[in-house]
Amino acid sequence: MLFVQAITAQLALCAIASDVISDLVTPEADKSEALRLRQTQFWSALSSVADDMRLTQHAELYQETEKALAELDDNKYSEVKAALSESLQHLKQADAAVLQQGLESSEFFKEELSSDAESRGLSWFAQGGQNVLAKAIRLFAEGGDYTERLKEQVRQRQKSLMPALEAAAHSSADVLKDTRLGSKRAFDVLKYDIYTKGAPKTPESVKTAANKLVNAVAETRHRFMTFVSGMATSLAHDVQGTKVSASATVAMDQLSKLEETPRLAAETKGSVFRAQPVSQQSVEDSFGFLGL
Repeated sequence: MLFVQAITAQLALCAIASDVISDLVTPEADKSEALRLRQTQFWSALSSVADDMRLTQHAELYQETEKALAELDDNKYSEVKAALSESLQHLKQADAAVLQQGLESSEFFKEELSSDAESRGLSWFAQGGQNVLAKAIRLFAEGGDYTERLKEQVRQRQKSLMPALEAAAHSSADVLKDTRLGSKRAFDVLKYDIYTKGAPKTPESVKTAANKLVNAVAETRHRFMTFVSGMATSLAHDVQGTKVSASATVAMDQLSKLEETPRLAAETKGSVFRAQPVSQQSVEDSFGFLGL
């Protein structure tokens, strides 16, 4: 009889403790939403940068430059014509490489954006083999299962992004070489009649085209480097974000959507971090009657 009463009392205490842990552990809905937000924010940022690499607006400059080339006399302006032609060719090559990288990356990023972040993680209940209440206490003491699920998804995103990083690294040498030479040859056009004794004055239409080539080359280089640095920055922020709790992630997202408090949202974003985890020893001391 005493044994039965003791068991009944312990079960009652377990039920009470379970309610306490349930109140303290982050709701599953917040965890799932936070994981979804992290997935969306990561791939959306990269997709936006990749879309900016579609340099189709340079097509008009190609035509303008080719028109200026056609108006140059081969004998009178041979050096200027060669320099302008080479500058245009290098720009086209750089644009083609950047455009291809942007199109391929944009498509890939959008596919990742539409994938289900939760499908890449397992529920901690599914791991089995342990007392649920005991595991709940350990998870609470260590900061919950959200951190482990998030870290696993961060690792998956790093793995998924690796091909894009390798492709960018492979094409970077050619892009940087073409943009450097494209800029150099355009400046050769601009200074030729200034530093070459007896050279005829370069037509203004040609100089205008050369100036536009300089700007276009700089734009192509800037967008490519922004894309590369954007991937590196996104990876770094993704890792740093593992320090932010699920509830804080959800709260910051909701706060940023409040149109009536844009300033508050801006000031708060990124400033909320997870609290220090409760030590497992202190929890075990408090709930020692459970025999964990």
